[in-house]
Amino acid sequence: MLALGTPLLMIAALCTLLILDSFTGVFTGSKEGSSDDVSNYFICMGGVGLLLTLLSSIHVSDYRAWSATRTVRLTIYQEGFTYESLGRTEVCRWDEVEKLKFGSLMVHSKAFRTRVKVIRSIVKKDGTKIKLAETLDLREITRLITAARGEAR
Repeated sequence: MLALGTPLLMIAALCTLLILDSFTGVFTGSKEGSSDDVSNYFICMGGVGLLLTLLSSIHVSDYRAWSATRTVRLTIYQEGFTYESLGRTEVCRWDEVEKLKFGSLMVHSKAFRTRVKVIRSIVKKDGTKIKLAETLDLREITRLITAARGEAR
């Protein structure tokens, strides 16, 4: 989204300038002739329509990304775990795990901020990568998985 944000911001700024220019031309009457008034009106409405389309598409894509992570379920067992996401279930035993990929997570409290090392994804021996959703409690999952893997070995 970051790579797409700058061009969208530039397009929005250009549309805003066109709309302002068109509004001043339409409402102040500085341009004469009926064809200029009609074209300015269409530029105004086209710019507004483009801005609304861009904003709604951003909201829709964010909602889709958010709603996809709301349906995930991770269940940890003594011998392994199951991970359900988007109607697909991945089953993994602890002896099938090749490595755990860690990342850092910023934790805020009233007194201080600190970085905590959490599991971001799990790589199986067959090469399958299971990426954990951001909506899960990654600190608790890291604690549970490291404890369960320690007991399984």
